[in-house]
Amino acid sequence: MKYLLGVLGLISLLLVVGCDGGGSTIVPPEELAEISLSTSSLNFGQDEQRWFTIANSGEGTLEWSITCSDYWLSTSRTSGTTTTETEIIRVEVDRDNMSIGSYRGSITIISNAGEDRVISVSVIIIAPQPELSLSHSSLTLNYLDESTFTITNSGGGILEWEITCDADWLSCSPNSGVTELETEVITVTIDRGTLYAGPYAGRITIDPNEGISQEILVLMNVEVPEPIGMWDVSNMVLEEDYYHPMPSSYRAPMDGTIQVAFDLHSWPGHYGLEIMVMSSANYTNYVNGNNYSAYHTSVFTTGISTLETGIIEAGERFIVLIENTDAGWEDNDFDFIEDSAYYDVVAVFQGY
Repeated sequence: MKYLLGVLGLISLLLVVGCDGGGSTIVPPEELAEISLSTSSLNFGQDEQRWFTIANSGEGTLEWSITCSDYWLSTSRTSGTTTTETEIIRVEVDRDNMSIGSYRGSITIISNAGEDRVISVSVIIIAPQPELSLSHSSLTLNYLDESTFTITNSGGGILEWEITCDADWLSCSPNSGVTELETEVITVTIDRGTLYAGPYAGRITIDPNEGISQEILVLMNVEVPEPIGMWDVSNMVLEEDYYHPMPSSYRAPMDGTIQVAFDLHSWPGHYGLEIMVMSSANYTNYVNGNNYSAYHTSVFTTGISTLETGIIEAGERFIVLIENTDAGWEDNDFDFIEDSAYYDVVAVFQGY
């Protein structure tokens, strides 16, 4: 019996040595894939697209497939295999048929790496916002008094807007309104009436109820006007103790000065005739015998005399008059002789 056990033990030992010898086959352990995702959630907010990545952090080949929980959710790929590369998956939300509100969905990734992986998705749908769009960013009106630009709503909802101008010579009509789908035509008007000659720049600002304000730069030019004979009288006879005013008042010119040419043909007096330019208010004081001020010059002899005023505020009403009385700067000579003055007078100014 002991002999038999020894033989069996020897046989067993030889069998073990034979399995480890060169003629045997060793099976390696199985290579296992492992899935890695770049995120576990996607928050879309107001965006249309987001991305996540799939990678194989294990060995072998990772096989995967993707399913989405809702009709409004889709991915750029739905299946694939991955070894060492990284797969970029684009996720899109189709908002066209989604009403206003909050939505939650999910993306499920099934793979040969074991348990399924899930990415949660959140989306918010809000009412569309209006967006201000203008047809122009600048306007040039060198020789025009009017131009136009348009306002449209390139977003959704209702656009409310208000227009302001930073220059007195610049105005818009209408200057406020609401726009949904229509196009609003805005008329821009230039008033050169009170402006001196030269270039001008102004800004139109449009303030919307949503978004930021926008501006339109307006450039225009005022030309130097030709001189205009404002008051032209020939062969005038003015008796002593009388004055000769223009028939009506005029507004002061753009360049702020008035030139008067006075040609005295005959006058036997021995005191001063007066050429005067004064505002309408001072002229009223003059007529009523009250204190007044004026630009003036005294004329003592026949021939041509001139007067050029200082700067008068543009738009101010003024009067030009010739005075043959003792109420002026020079008294008469009290010779009891009729000293009528015979003259021509022309007042010239740049057009207002």
